[in-house]
Amino acid sequence: MPKSAKKRKAKRADFNKVKLKVGKKLPKADNVTDTTFKSRAIHLPDQLKTDASQPTNFRQQNVKDLLTQCNHYSASVRHEAITGLKDLLVRHPAVVPAHLSSVVEKCSELFVDKDPVVRKAAIGLLRHTFSQASANQISPFFSLISAHLCCAMTHIFEEIRHDSLTVLDVCLEHFPSLLTSRSGQILTNFVGQISSMKDKGVKKDATSSSHRLSVNLNSRLTSLQWRSKVLNRLHHFLKAMLSESDTGDREDREVQNKGFAEEAFDGTKSLYVQVFACRKPPSSTGYLIGTTTPSTASTFSLREFAESLLPLLLETWVESSPGEGGSLVHADVTDLLQGVVDVLRLLWQCLQHREQDKQQDRQKMAFLQHYKNIHLHLMSGFPYMVMEQSKKGKGQQREQSGGTNVQASSTLNLSICDVMTCSLEQDSSGTSAGWLDTVLDFLVSCLSDVDENSAEHMESVLRVIQHVIKVLPQQDLCEDLLTAVHKCYQSEDTSNRTRQQVVHFLAQSYLQRDPRLPQSKVLTNWVASLPHYLVTMATANQQQTEEVLHVVQSAATRGHSCMVENLIGNFQNIYGVGGLLCSVTPPLQRHLVQLLYHLPLLGGLELSTLAQVCRQRKVGVPVVKYLVQILLARSSAMAVCEEKKPPVDTPDILSFLMSIMIGHSVEELKDLQQEKTTDVQVPGCRTQIYCVSLELRLRQKALAKFACECLLQFSSPQQVWEVVEAVLERCLEQFHTLPTDTVYAVLVAMVTLLPPGTEISRELLTPIMHCCWAALDFAIHNRTPVSDGEAAAAEENWQGELLHIALQAMASSQGIVQSWLECVEAFVQGDTERSDVESVAQVLLRVMQTTELQRPLQLTGVLQRVVKTVMACLRQDENEKLLSSMVYQASLIK
Repeated sequence: MPKSAKKRKAKRADFNKVKLKVGKKLPKADNVTDTTFKSRAIHLPDQLKTDASQPTNFRQQNVKDLLTQCNHYSASVRHEAITGLKDLLVRHPAVVPAHLSSVVEKCSELFVDKDPVVRKAAIGLLRHTFSQASANQISPFFSLISAHLCCAMTHIFEEIRHDSLTVLDVCLEHFPSLLTSRSGQILTNFVGQISSMKDKGVKKDATSSSHRLSVNLNSRLTSLQWRSKVLNRLHHFLKAMLSESDTGDREDREVQNKGFAEEAFDGTKSLYVQVFACRKPPSSTGYLIGTTTPSTASTFSLREFAESLLPLLLETWVESSPGEGGSLVHADVTDLLQGVVDVLRLLWQCLQHREQDKQQDRQKMAFLQHYKNIHLHLMSGFPYMVMEQSKKGKGQQREQSGGTNVQASSTLNLSICDVMTCSLEQDSSGTSAGWLDTVLDFLVSCLSDVDENSAEHMESVLRVIQHVIKVLPQQDLCEDLLTAVHKCYQSEDTSNRTRQQVVHFLAQSYLQRDPRLPQSKVLTNWVASLPHYLVTMATANQQQTEEVLHVVQSAATRGHSCMVENLIGNFQNIYGVGGLLCSVTPPLQRHLVQLLYHLPLLGGLELSTLAQVCRQRKVGVPVVKYLVQILLARSSAMAVCEEKKPPVDTPDILSFLMSIMIGHSVEELKDLQQEKTTDVQVPGCRTQIYCVSLELRLRQKALAKFACECLLQFSSPQQVWEVVEAVLERCLEQFHTLPTDTVYAVLVAMVTLLPPGTEISRELLTPIMHCCWAALDFAIHNRTPVSDGEAAAAEENWQGELLHIALQAMASSQGIVQSWLECVEAFVQGDTERSDVESVAQVLLRVMQTTELQRPLQLTGVLQRVVKTVMACLRQDENEKLLSSMVYQASLIK
């Protein structure tokens, strides 16, 4: 039966072409993918909140989050956490004290992190934290840092051991005292970094160590390079130990146990805990709170450390040195050899540091047991020559060898000399005879070969020579070394810097307490030449000048006659105008003035020179007073001078004091008369005033008062006044134009030194009267107006003092008042301008207003007539107030 049409149509349906019609959608394929989706918003308001009260870094992370991420298993997360924590502390420095313990703990834990980037970031964070904290803040947590540092130094991974040296550098840079207080833990780790334990079956002798040098063939650094780095850190650590041990009192150092822990708790002594700063009992062992207990007390011994380290140092030297008889040192091993020598030197200083220690001899034996081996290896090729670093030429593959590195050679050889002389004082077997001459010859050659670049290593040369002289038993050898140093000092080729270093060495050699050195002929001759050196040396180096002055003063105290003679010979260059005294600072000026006490004779010429220099502004008032006191103490007029023949005579010291008081030399006053120009014209007065600066007036006021106080100390006031009267009479009679400071000084002398009941001579009466008149007119009319506020106040105060002292001088003698009134009357009655009369009237009014002068004015009997004469010359309408005041004051004195 044939198929139906329906079935045939259904069969062809899969292969029929779909007819597209306009306006109808294209039907979707059967295998089309549905990409539609639905979504809803999820709101988490608590998690989106930020705590503004806590400081955050640039990623808005706080301290708690960052510290948590430091323990993450991913190295990158740990690194980002450390970096973010450092950024947070930089942004908010106040956070450091609050989170110091947590930050230090995390940093310390990451010292041994396996990732080098994390370790580097942790060290950077530790450096920043140390820079923001004090030693007192870090001290409670430093034991934790020290423990992790020790773990890093002894870690099985080489890179961690390398980075531990950087941590050590950071600790030494910021808190060396905290690190050296745990020297027992740190020092033994240095030995472990360059060595390993020997097998138990290997036999050891007295000079061998229980360790042997380790070699790692898989290391990125050679064994020599690694040992050089370790020895360099050990050198800095030992240097810090010595530096910290030299700081503070010896008792405090023993209590704090900084670097030299030699005693251990053994159960037989009482344990004292240091709580307050007090002396511990002499028979007890002190421990710091929280650091040691009877069961954990440190048993570290510096002697045992030296016994284990010294053989390793010698083995290192043997491996790197040129060999027996060789002296050429390759540049690659120079740092290592220098490190070995530096550690040897500092180790000996550490062993020698506690001189009062009962175990000192036993400690030194650790060094002396290896003394022969040290001498054998270090001196085998001495002096050594370090070759320059090899360089490759351009376009060439072969190496071109350089010359000799003079600086490195000198440093290495000098360090060897220092090490060899360390045990010189303990050499009882005479072993030093074989190498001592070689060392001395090398030192002398260093002194003779000086040039412009010698100053760089001259300090080391002199330091070694000073050490050699200190321990050298032969006096003649010491004298030979000092002779070589003195020749270097005298050489014309020696630069100024080198000569200054030599002067410092010679000064220290002379000032030290060794009884042999002050008797040295070389030092004696050098000290005798110091006065001339003081004059010729550059005064810019104040420290050098002070040191030389100390030597000169010490020599003068010891009675060095040649030096004193040279000092007198250079007196004018040192104490004259423009000399050394005027070119140094006030403290050095005092040192120079002190030398005057030791001079055997100070005559009129020397005192005249000193008076001239005392008038210089560069010499301050305190220095001048100190100089005057020394001269008074050595004068025959003072009872304190116990010398049979005092170096300063009474007439000379009186003349010196008067010159100080007047303030100007005769030549200066003569020049002032010839100029005939004065700033202040006083009407009717013979004495005219030349105004000087306020600074000079204030200086001279202090000196004038001090000079009068010194003159009052003499036993005969009447005789002193006679001398002063003669000087003032001659000065005022010869000079009519006087500076303002001299006028003030004359009036001060008149008021202070005139004995009660003594009348002024007729020759001095008139000049003193005119001097008083000029001072009154100058002070009353304010002849020197100043615009500046402070200067105006100082000027007003000085003029007030001048007015007061002038009125006192007038009141001291009835003759002055009588003579002045007569002179005023004669001046007014003459052909005088009204303005001048007005000035005189103002002065007269001020005198009448002074209570002390009212009685002397009344006794003259001419006051009323003088007042009427003055008033007759003034106009009533223009001077009404002045006339009224004069009438009132005149009525009170009747």
